[in-house]
Amino acid sequence: MVLLKSMNPVRVNLSELIDLLGRNASLIDPEKLESDWVVNTLSEKWSSIVGEIFYYHTRPYKYLRGKLLIFASHPSYKMEISMIKDFMLNTIQEIIGTRVIKIEVLVKPFKPLPELPKKRIGNLENKEYLLNLLDGVDESIKTKMIELIRIL
Repeated sequence: MVLLKSMNPVRVNLSELIDLLGRNASLIDPEKLESDWVVNTLSEKWSSIVGEIFYYHTRPYKYLRGKLLIFASHPSYKMEISMIKDFMLNTIQEIIGTRVIKIEVLVKPFKPLPELPKKRIGNLENKEYLLNLLDGVDESIKTKMIELIRIL
């Protein structure tokens, strides 16, 4: 965990943070604090961890002592996630460190997650300069380049 002290980050671990809080430390549950941090961090990056399809049908729910609990909206998504656990563990460990050592998936219907930002596909207005650069280019390449120019 990083604390800011006059704009210079200072690394402290959870027990040091509780010591800094003094008598109010009894109000903090370190396991819940860590679980909330892990789940929130993973939720923010969930689509890059599991991909767009699984993003809508799975979600990280709880973390406790090295085990991450994931909800899946249907048994088929539970099975699919179970098949990519090793890949997910590697990706998750890159994001939050070596905290997660086991993944468990449960089937539980839930409200849909918010939509991912849509890829913007525009038109070719005001892009004549780019289109002129394609004069004389092979048709198959030209078609692919025009699709890329639409995205710009």
